[in-house]
Amino acid sequence: MPFISCKNVSLDIPVFDVRSLRSSAFESLTGGRLIGGASASIVRAIDDFSIELNDGDTVGVFGHNGSGKTTLLRLLSGIYMPTGGSVQVSGDVYPIIELGVGLEDELTGEENIRRILLLQSGEKTNDALVEDIAEFCELGEFLRLPVRTYSSGMMMRLVFSTFIFMKPEILLLDEFFSTGDREFSKKVEGKMNEIVTQSSIFVFASHQVDLLADYCSRFILMTKGQGREISREELISFK
Repeated sequence: MPFISCKNVSLDIPVFDVRSLRSSAFESLTGGRLIGGASASIVRAIDDFSIELNDGDTVGVFGHNGSGKTTLLRLLSGIYMPTGGSVQVSGDVYPIIELGVGLEDELTGEENIRRILLLQSGEKTNDALVEDIAEFCELGEFLRLPVRTYSSGMMMRLVFSTFIFMKPEILLLDEFFSTGDREFSKKVEGKMNEIVTQSSIFVFASHQVDLLADYCSRFILMTKGQGREISREELISFK
């Protein structure tokens, strides 16, 4: 049974030269807080965070830009390792966090679809599945071109379209509605209920209260790297 367990998790990121930066400016860039003032050598990006997620949990991570939302998702996905506490994850994790993650620039769009599917499932790609993904992302003839020729919006279409057809156990999603054109965002929004239902655990980081309230049942408020669980009513009060 898939689960995520975070116990007193902290993440310290080394900073090699912050003397020329004001403390407040640096904190806003990292989402954490400097330890020991502007001359400190580390920033605490996540500070003493704990949560237990189990099968059926849909979790919205809320906070302003730089509050630590994306950093938390990177911890849950294994991109970052905690410097304090423990993170335990059981189940296949599918992170959609960074633009172009998992893509090979010199491969075509279709080749990247097949590559991602193979890496995640370990099985030969189903041609019908590739066709479904190609139809959904609406990239047409661009799927025959190397990904290095794509715009940022096209890369997000390709990555997101591929992952949502993979029926992940644990899906970590970061601010996807803010990327790409309006029509594709509406199409994705129409697919969201299906995505949430297919995932055993769904974690969605966003600063858009309405989207979090629509698709999640639990909510975490991030502030300078510190996270606490809040109610739906408290979330809505930020509108």
